[in-house]
Amino acid sequence: AVLLVAVLSSCKNRTPQQAKLIPKTAAVVLVLDAKAMQDKLQKGGLSVDSLFENFFRRDKDDSAHKAKINDLRNNAGINWNSQLYFFVSNKPGKSAQESINVFNVMGSLNDPSKFEAFLKKQNDLKNKEIKKENGYSYLLADDGVVLSWNDRYLMATIYNQNARPVYDSVSGSFKKPETG
Repeated sequence: AVLLVAVLSSCKNRTPQQAKLIPKTAAVVLVLDAKAMQDKLQKGGLSVDSLFENFFRRDKDDSAHKAKINDLRNNAGINWNSQLYFFVSNKPGKSAQESINVFNVMGSLNDPSKFEAFLKKQNDLKNKEIKKENGYSYLLADDGVVLSWNDRYLMATIYNQNARPVYDSVSGSFKKPETG
């Protein structure tokens, strides 16, 4: 009986909740353990702060960008000690020459209200409407860019529609097909 309990407990499904949100049609999935990466940097005598300092040392004119990244790291309610999931899906377009690539980044939130407040402070997002549906919120950030979150997770999605050029034998050149 003890052996049966041990076998059953070892078969327990320990799939992270975020992994269940990744579509089965994803062509590429990459998981980064942010906490483990930070620990490895510290063991090597580096920190995330020192990496950012080094990066921005080369780009001295962009102090506003540095401040925005620091604000995102420290005040956006994102759990930077959790795993980050990157996944890509490819879908056919409306014609044989079109394809749609969907890039996603998913992470965890410590405080969804801080995340929403962070978004409302951003100049390029503050006039965008945050919509709430069925236990989650989303914002159409830009053409093809959606930010969505609930009380535990955050996902940034980028849609990219590609149209392959077609050879026009009359003009002897490649032309980009009309998308619609």
